[in-house]
Amino acid sequence: MASDDAPPPKVSKELAHAAEDDWHRSVRDAAKHRAVAQMENYDGFKNMVSVAHLRPWHAENLKDHSGPVPPAFAFAADGTHAGPSRNPGMTTSLSLGRPDARDAFAPPENSMQFDKTWRRRCVSSVARWRYLGVMRDEDVDKVFAVDITGATLGEIAEALAEGFERVANDAANDDDGETKDTRNRAEPNPRDEELVPENISSTWRGVSESDQDAVASSVVRLLDRVRRAGRFDLARRLISGKHKKALAKLFDALETRRALSSERETAPPPSVDALREAFGVC
Repeated sequence: MASDDAPPPKVSKELAHAAEDDWHRSVRDAAKHRAVAQMENYDGFKNMVSVAHLRPWHAENLKDHSGPVPPAFAFAADGTHAGPSRNPGMTTSLSLGRPDARDAFAPPENSMQFDKTWRRRCVSSVARWRYLGVMRDEDVDKVFAVDITGATLGEIAEALAEGFERVANDAANDDDGETKDTRNRAEPNPRDEELVPENISSTWRGVSESDQDAVASSVVRLLDRVRRAGRFDLARRLISGKHKKALAKLFDALETRRALSSERETAPPPSVDALREAFGVC
């Protein structure tokens, strides 16, 4: 005879169905978050969500279905790790640095494309400097028309500071026959060069990197476009102390270079002091 404390079969069945429904919702919700984080297109998003509840029974370590189950699309038919078909232009961390993956940067068409390239391909300050160098004024306005985050603004500032320092050091070494004391020069990351597309020319925003004056003017013009971004005032308040120091160092270098090149300016960009005030750097 059944115990009085045991729940009736109907209640147990309902609870089992409720638990299963709750699990389905949780795995689908997790799949949606993964798809958004990976910036998948609609088909990739739909496919990831539709198979989120499936169990990859062919995987050796999951045949008993014990423990947390990874999404089915993470495995191929032979049980090896795989994934959904890549979107056009998408690069994985494994392909970064390989010769066949070194394609030149192209100007972003929108903020999502900029963020995707910035996060996935621009994994070094050199790569970020190069990517900013292919952006025109209209590209900057288009990408940051709605808003710019404090993290992105800080990373842009750091990339510009380190990039302009490299340009200045390279020019100084060329002028002195590469005998100049480089003890104060920032140590390059050994992986920087291998993470930069090889077929990018030595120009930055349309000017030669060997011309410090032209590069300085281009950096100032880029910063002037960035300060017009949506929600810029909030973003500049959120940048870290490290990035503020990089900005201060950049403004000092730009001020020195602009003072030396002011006579050859035909259409001078905004003053460095105005940019200091706009970015809140003293």
